[in-house]
Amino acid sequence: MTTSDRHTPSLSEAVAIAVQSLEGDTGSGRHLVVISQPKSASTFLANILSVLTGFPVTKYSDPHIHDYAFSYGVARRIRDQDAIIHLHSHPTVPLIGWLKAKGVVPAILHRDLPDSVVSLYDHSRASGYKADAKLERVAREIGLKATAYTWAGWLIRYQAHWSGNLQNKVLDGLWIDYADLVAEPEMFVQQILARNGFEFDLAACHAAVEQVSGDRVRSNLNKGVAGRGADLPADLLKDLDAIKAAI
Repeated sequence: MTTSDRHTPSLSEAVAIAVQSLEGDTGSGRHLVVISQPKSASTFLANILSVLTGFPVTKYSDPHIHDYAFSYGVARRIRDQDAIIHLHSHPTVPLIGWLKAKGVVPAILHRDLPDSVVSLYDHSRASGYKADAKLERVAREIGLKATAYTWAGWLIRYQAHWSGNLQNKVLDGLWIDYADLVAEPEMFVQQILARNGFEFDLAACHAAVEQVSGDRVRSNLNKGVAGRGADLPADLLKDLDAIKAAI
C-alpha cells in the first residue's frame, strides 16, 4: 500500500476508534487537561490547577495529531495516576478519545493573533542583548515580521481546528480566550474544576492564583499583557488578516 492509498481518519472517526479501543481501560486516575497554543497562559493555568488539586503537571509538547502509538503510550503511563495533562499545541486524536471516554472536559486556550506574534517574538529573543535605539527598532520590526510569517498559519489552523470541533460537538471542552483568562483567572479555574467534578470556592481559587503569580514573579517568568499586538505595524496587521483569509 502506498502512502497515497492510506486513509487518514477524521477527528470524529479517530475519536470513535479510540473510545472503542480503550473502552473499559480508562484507569482509576483523575485527570484535568489543558490544551494550548504557545504563549496562551497555559503553564500558568496548569500550575494553578496543580496547586488546588495536588496533582502533578505532565506536559507533552507538539505530538502529532494522528500518532496512535503516542496516545496509547501516554494512556498506559498515566491511566492510574492523578495528573494535570498539559498538551502544548495539537494533542493526538486517540488521546482525546481516551480522555473523552473518561468524561474529562479539557480547557482549550487561544489568544489574539497579533498578541501571539508579539509574545512569541519577545520569548524567542536572546536575553540581555541591547542595541542602540535605532538598530533596536529595525531589528524588532524585522523580527516581528519573521515571527508572524513563521507562526501565523499554524496559529490560525490551531484555532480553527479546535473551535470547529467544539461547534460540531466532536468533543466537550471549554474554549478560553487568553485576555479573559488573565483578567479573571479565579472564575475560569473554578469553572474548569466544576466541569470535571471538583468543588473549590472562589476564595481557594484566588489563593492559588496569588501563589502561582508570586512564583512567576520570583522566578522571572514572562507575564503577558493582553492587547499588546495592537501596536504592530499596520502593514503587518494587514498581512495577518490576509493570511487568515487565505487559510
